[in-house]
Amino acid sequence: MKGRSFVCVILLFTSRSLAQLKKPTISSLHVTSDIKYRFATTRINSVIANGETTAQEAVFSVTLPKTAFISNFSMTIDGKDYAGVVKEKEAALRLYKKAKSKGITAGHVAVKPRETSQFKVSVNVAAQRIVHFNVTYQELLQRRLGQYHHSINVNPGQIVNDFKIEIFINESKKINNLTASLNPSNGISSPRGKVSQINVMDNTAVIKFSPTISDQQALSKEGISGQFEVKYDVERGLNAGEIQVVNGYFVHYFAPNGLKTINKNVMFILDVSSSMSGRKIAQTKDAMKVILNDLREGDNFNMIKFSSNVHFWNKTDMVPFNPTNLKRGLQFIEDMRTIWATNINEALVKAIQFLKNLEAKVSNKKKTSIIIFLTDGQASAGVTNEATILKNVKQENGGGERYTLFNLAFGKGADFNFLKQMSLQNGGLARKIYEDSDAALQLQGFYKEVANPLLSNIRIKYLNDAVENSSLTTNEYDTYFDGSEIVVAGKLSNNAIKTFQTKVEANAATGPLTLTYGLPLAAVTTQPSPKDPSVKELTSFTERLWAYLTIKNLLDQMVETTNPTEKLNLKEKALDLSLKYHFVTPVTSMVVIKPDDPKKDAANPDPDYGYMSDIGHMSTSRAPLQGSADFSLSLITVWLSFLSV
Repeated sequence: MKGRSFVCVILLFTSRSLAQLKKPTISSLHVTSDIKYRFATTRINSVIANGETTAQEAVFSVTLPKTAFISNFSMTIDGKDYAGVVKEKEAALRLYKKAKSKGITAGHVAVKPRETSQFKVSVNVAAQRIVHFNVTYQELLQRRLGQYHHSINVNPGQIVNDFKIEIFINESKKINNLTASLNPSNGISSPRGKVSQINVMDNTAVIKFSPTISDQQALSKEGISGQFEVKYDVERGLNAGEIQVVNGYFVHYFAPNGLKTINKNVMFILDVSSSMSGRKIAQTKDAMKVILNDLREGDNFNMIKFSSNVHFWNKTDMVPFNPTNLKRGLQFIEDMRTIWATNINEALVKAIQFLKNLEAKVSNKKKTSIIIFLTDGQASAGVTNEATILKNVKQENGGGERYTLFNLAFGKGADFNFLKQMSLQNGGLARKIYEDSDAALQLQGFYKEVANPLLSNIRIKYLNDAVENSSLTTNEYDTYFDGSEIVVAGKLSNNAIKTFQTKVEANAATGPLTLTYGLPLAAVTTQPSPKDPSVKELTSFTERLWAYLTIKNLLDQMVETTNPTEKLNLKEKALDLSLKYHFVTPVTSMVVIKPDDPKKDAANPDPDYGYMSDIGHMSTSRAPLQGSADFSLSLITVWLSFLSV
């Protein structure tokens, strides 16, 4: 399964002023999200004004969802626009350093894996002057627990005179169960935080939130601080899904309704090493008690606790879920104590061997088997070399294709990249569990996402050689879980076909399942009219979503593979697409530079580009922008963390 919840967008618009000066004012803050068939384009426009008689620094900061790619950034200073350019990482870094060495103002936007995704710009604003900031990013909304989630966390740090959030949704199916709300970070709700407008008309929706000054003051003297959240779903049935085809690209959404849940074997592997002591083990116990109660009749389960050694709850069998076994399982959880080190290799290998041995003995119908592995640390007992552990687990698991493995990294001590690589190699995904007061709820929420498998061994095919197979994003999945969605995109190879046909083959609770669908292409616009802006937008949507998904697939494959040559080839492909579609990704960076001679630089672009390398945050020269001595760009940084989707 490939699945991933939508990560909230945090907007922080703050400023740093000189002592005894009133900080620059955010005179305008507009956030617009345009969601077309789950693909969201979010634009943030902010105007910051310095009302003082002395120049001072203002900061524009945005924390992005981990699944998002920045596609555009620009500033307007003194009526002049300065736009960011996406380049290969090392090329961007060299250009940045070259500009800095010349004393030219330069900004650099880069990706720093495993850090919170943050975009930040500092500008010295002249007395009685303003600066405009614009940033755009794109992402595919993830369906989780039966709803698409679009969250915007806002915290301007002050009252904003012109503040509005607008979300426009356009789907091909009827929109259902749409909700929108502001959830203050202090947990105290207020009538002033209500959404001002929600209009739903069949397959379109408009949500507007425009709090007045008094509305903001009623929530806090610093203005709004909280999460603006929109949730919705679309009408669906038991079919092969919906397909959008425009201008030679297609996107296929598959999330059937009306299927019975497949009974499952679930093996829980729980870290009880010394580092889990205290609140972490208590939260794990609380979560597991709820999770065990959520098992269904027909499910089988077992548990392993591990530290330096491995201990099975039941040493001989997977245990049927019933009241008696539930009581026994809860007692096992309650009795867990922390001790010693962390033997990751032995815990996983023994769990897989256990399932394989049981499978060989059982003659009845095979259940879907999943493994949920939780750890807060790194291997410190038994086999500790990560490459060896990866090899052992994948080999024991039939090349990673036998049982789906979900890894949960609890807290900062766990090596998330290692756990993510292992999950990808074994058909699952990894999730961070943040060490906070709601950790038990995070664990419970993850389990709910994988609690109800509806299909296994899903194979999505496109008939009559209509598609370039090399262009397809992932079209084979181990498991489809209730409430999620599978999305496939690709290019058409034959524009002459009259009907675009797809066939989905999978195993359901009742046996083999085949679903088919044919889309008449005569009704599809393949050559957009330049006079029709809606078709232009749709064309951009289908092609950019294909590029977005393809890059995501390539990045996941880069994490999954251990072959250096293959990793390099995947990186080059991801780089080419990132540059072509102007995406800031883990293999690209963005540079914003005011050249000392615009005409000269435009005629002679800098050819000095190197190879890719990771970079941290970059600070720039304090030299003023040429042509506007009162302004200087001091810092542009971005940290993005990309997880599997």
